[in-house]
Parts: sequence; C-alpha cells; structure tokens
Amino acid sequence: MIKILLPTANAAQNINKQQISLTVTADKRYFINQTEVNLNDLEQAIVRSTQEIDGPTVILRFAQNLSVQDLVDVLEIGVKLNIKMVMATDKK
Repeated sequence: MIKILLPTANAAQNINKQQISLTVTADKRYFINQTEVNLNDLEQAIVRSTQEIDGPTVILRFAQNLSVQDLVDVLEIGVKLNIKMVMATDKK
C-alpha cells in the first residue's frame, strides 16, 4: 500500500465490485495498484488494468494537498474510457 494522506469526509460508501486502485502522491507520482506509471502513459495503463474486468471501478486515492485540476485531469480519462471512478477518503 502506498501511504498518502487522503481527504476526509463524513459519508462513506463501500465498493464491492472488482476494483483498481489509482494513487497519486503529494509529489504527483501515479500508481495503478502498486505499479508506478508515467502520467503520459496513464490512460493506456488504465485500459490494460481494466480490460478483463466487467464493469470496473477505479478507486482514486489522491493526496489531500493536490489541486482540483489534478483530480479533473484523471477524471477526464475515466469519462473518455467510460470507467466508473470514485474518490477514496478517510473518515472525519
């Protein structure tokens, strides 16, 4: 597990489907599950990671100090690929 400080939220939802973890660290290093991926290769890496999963969900684990634009850049990839993405948070 890659250690980062997640944003916090009062409400939480558990996801039970097969899922992929996409972590972005405070220094903007990208990981799919435990494998580091260059930002330029992120879209193709998501495709490879989800191609054999029926209805995949990507859990976004973003360091709390990253900007909204950093999140939007990744969410745009999810929209383009029609892949569900949800944001991981820690409970308040």
